[in-house]
Amino acid sequence: MSSPEQPGSTKMRCIGIKGKTVHSQVRKIIANIIAFMKMEAAGDGPLIPLKNVRQHELAATKISKKTYQRITREAKLIEQVSATRFSTPHKKRPKSSPKCDLGVSCLKSVRDMIHDFYIIEKRRPALREYLKELKKYKEGRPIIYTDETYLHSTYTALKGWTDSSSKSFTKPISKGHLLIILDAGSKSGFIHNGLLIFKSGLKSGDYHDEMNSTNFNEDNASYHNVELNTAPTTFTKKADMILWLQEKEIQYDPSMTKHELYAIIKQNKKHNKNLRN
Repeated sequence: MSSPEQPGSTKMRCIGIKGKTVHSQVRKIIANIIAFMKMEAAGDGPLIPLKNVRQHELAATKISKKTYQRITREAKLIEQVSATRFSTPHKKRPKSSPKCDLGVSCLKSVRDMIHDFYIIEKRRPALREYLKELKKYKEGRPIIYTDETYLHSTYTALKGWTDSSSKSFTKPISKGHLLIILDAGSKSGFIHNGLLIFKSGLKSGDYHDEMNSTNFNEDNASYHNVELNTAPTTFTKKADMILWLQEKEIQYDPSMTKHELYAIIKQNKKHNKNLRN
């Protein structure tokens, strides 16, 4: 029979009972104690006097003095309150308060913008590299930013907050016309008369198809630029290869084969690319 517990005592649970995981730090401390006990058993007696409890325990467990003090204080608390268990430091980290107080509608707009940026458009911003290049090309001149987007004429949000009234709007069945919106601006504001809005006439569903060289030419996006007099490829006729070399005033030998002519074209096409923008 087990001996009855003394009044006021707290029964400590064993470590490593079935179904409970012994984590790596606990395993390390147990291994330290085992190694220390073996060293004492191999010697003539205790390595540290038994009356010096604190130094003996620190040497056996190899924990810091601050950790030892925190654990002993917590152990005294557990002896007084039977329902208390040892806590895990930093398991419940305090949450920082928000730096600014935004309304529900503003927070929703910010979330939608971030969601579109990473999930829909699959963009991966490299802010540091971008700012480095921006500083390099700025040279005291104003930087003009431009971008395009689209909007259906009958656009309605999928979800939204409502008040206590029963009145609401019916969501249109048709998306309506697809409107393409383009604008440019700087830190001083939008450019005067820079706004461009036009109705898309395509049915592909991708507004980038409408942002071609006919409607708009500005940056280096492939759908914004048209290459003039494109360089020949391996499938181009030999006569066309020779004509391209003559127009670019690049030296060649008329007796060369198509493969040799294309090798010359490949070396020079990057330096002879003309874009209409």
